[in-house]
Amino acid sequence: AAGDRAGAPRSGVLLAGGRSSRMGTPKALLRFDGLPMIARVARALEDTCDELVVVAAAEAADDSVAEPGRLRAALAETAFGAPRGALRFARDLRSDLGPVAGLAAGLAAASSEHVVVVPCDLPLLSAAFVRGLFELAQSDPPPDVVAARRGGFWEPMPAVLRRAPMAALYAGQLERGELRPTAGWPGLRVLAVEGETLARLDPDGSSFLGVNDRADLDRALARLARSKR
Repeated sequence: AAGDRAGAPRSGVLLAGGRSSRMGTPKALLRFDGLPMIARVARALEDTCDELVVVAAAEAADDSVAEPGRLRAALAETAFGAPRGALRFARDLRSDLGPVAGLAAGLAAASSEHVVVVPCDLPLLSAAFVRGLFELAQSDPPPDVVAARRGGFWEPMPAVLRRAPMAALYAGQLERGELRPTAGWPGLRVLAVEGETLARLDPDGSSFLGVNDRADLDRALARLARSKR
């Protein structure tokens, strides 16, 4: 269990998302290989994170992903959902501000210096990739961001962030209306995970296979089936 692991504490921030209009149902609660998708993603964090902060949607109570009770039930089969699991909830400040609102809320609620931030729609996220991000975050001087760069573009999530500077950055972006997660990165210490390092940690890119609609879901399930052969 992560809580028994030596070393500095580590947090996970998991964005539960909103109504998922392209999917037609909340992605966090969608079943994937026998588990709610949010639980499938949480399992990739079990061995590295001492706590999990789930950022629930800001919508009214008629939206199931705004209800921590539904999300807690979905996470029951993970280490974080166990009776003594370190599971806490935060809430998006507003429903129309995208991931920056969730990142700001989640980082403000996390308690560790290093935080992995992940959306709920990456069901093939690799635990080895998450572990590798945390290991790279131990570089000297410590980076503010450890994130993949693929095809010349940053992947804002999954990434490991230093909590204090990044919470302040995203809170400031919300005030200014800057909603791109990577907008403030040029002024930070950013460690790029690319080339051979990225190929070693995530050989087939599965950790970035996002599920936004039914076609994406079918592709992810097909890739999972191939990996089990």
